[in-house]
Amino acid sequence: MMTDSCQKRREEFAAGRHAAKTAVQKLSGHSFLGDAITIRYGEHGEPTAGDDISLSISHDSGLAAAVCNFMEAGASGIDIHSISHEASEIKESWLDGAEIAVLDCFDDTDISYSLAWCAKESASKVLLRGLAAISDIRIIDIVREQNDVYVDMLYQNEVYRAFVMRFGASLLSLCLEKSRAVTYENTIKSIMYDFQEGGL
Repeated sequence: MMTDSCQKRREEFAAGRHAAKTAVQKLSGHSFLGDAITIRYGEHGEPTAGDDISLSISHDSGLAAAVCNFMEAGASGIDIHSISHEASEIKESWLDGAEIAVLDCFDDTDISYSLAWCAKESASKVLLRGLAAISDIRIIDIVREQNDVYVDMLYQNEVYRAFVMRFGASLLSLCLEKSRAVTYENTIKSIMYDFQEGGL
């Protein structure tokens, strides 16, 4: 059982790196093979494909995704999280009363708390703070548009916006500094390049 789990994680990791290389290739506009792109890790453990490219990778439950953009456009973060009842455990340690009130707009608590975790984790990748920043990132507003959700979060004096999409039993969150997302839909189209589902 553990061997199968480790193998699955290795396959997801490889799929995430493939998604990252594909994203970098599309961003650069070059037709070079993915093998020519080297993914390294920075001092905070963040993936990087060069000094001028912001890169974020996530994989979970058989899904892998990557997002990249030029650093002049600001950092971006991506996270995949399966919708789970276990996400409600963040209520006590990662959310304050105001955040819980915002999340009450959802009928399904599994979705609302999974969404909160996914959005916060994508923001923590923008901040390069990891899980240490999760409780310091405050959800201040959620706007629902059919199956898509916009989550505005505050970290110190800066506002970040996550665009959360549902893929079956999972959520995918893409986060940017809100000031850089002039028209968020266009930003999504310009920087989100690859999403791999199943068959990993």
